[in-house]
Amino acid sequence: MVRLGITRECARAQQWNIGITARKFAGTSLSLRKKNNTPVAYQKAEAGPGAYETDMAFNKSAVKDFSRKCEILDAVEAALSPERLNTYRDAVEKKDRKLALQLHAWNTAIGAALYGPLQSLEITLRNAINRQLISKFGVSWYENMDDVLDMGALGRIAKAREELEGVGRNVSASQIVAKLPFGFWVLLTGRGGPRYDRSKSNYEMMLWRPALRLAFPYCDSLSRNDLYKSLNRLRGLRNRIAHHEPIFTRNLEADHEEILKLVGWICPKTAELIKKHSRVLELLPFRDDLREIKF
Repeated sequence: MVRLGITRECARAQQWNIGITARKFAGTSLSLRKKNNTPVAYQKAEAGPGAYETDMAFNKSAVKDFSRKCEILDAVEAALSPERLNTYRDAVEKKDRKLALQLHAWNTAIGAALYGPLQSLEITLRNAINRQLISKFGVSWYENMDDVLDMGALGRIAKAREELEGVGRNVSASQIVAKLPFGFWVLLTGRGGPRYDRSKSNYEMMLWRPALRLAFPYCDSLSRNDLYKSLNRLRGLRNRIAHHEPIFTRNLEADHEEILKLVGWICPKTAELIKKHSRVLELLPFRDDLREIKF
């Protein structure tokens, strides 16, 4: 059970802070002197009421502010869930909650920064593959490939059509293409799976060699299997970001470079534009310097 309010940890820290504050106040009071060089501690009657109000107000404010910060940490931990925050606490020094929340904020910020390049990769990839499928199988290729595609691919096409028809839209080729998810295009570079007739699709011979390899004109030598592994890794990254999962343990700089490389194999100019507008390299150094960061 998550207990709101000031935790024992915060309460102990508050008591410690009060003790330190009191000692500091006492030491300061004895060291201050007025014009006649008499210690302030011996001049309470002379000084009159309010002589120490400024110091006391400051100390009370500091304690109150400290308590408020503890309350905020408790509330945020309850909102995110202790289980989620523990992943981040385990990754920071002394499992410090404030550092864990800063790491959480950085994870959110770097995920947001990566989503733009990943979006560009998805759009560039699907359009490149779509052009080659049109060239080989016609504009309505998704209706003419029952003997080529596996059950998974055909099922995704049927689902896309059903969702479009369900909202009263006229189904067109461009709408089907836009509706199909990133995973559909990635899996077209895979080996192929079982078909409805219980045979197995052979994407290497039926898709890759006659059509899909031509979608990557700026790569001299490209293995379908290597391409699939790269795309599938990035699909995993995209899904983790979309589902708000931690990504801070990944080599995100390598992921960013891989995105640029894959897009560059299709269209180098697009890769250059992504690199120009990407914030990923600017945010990466903050992983080791968890200052306040906006996302």
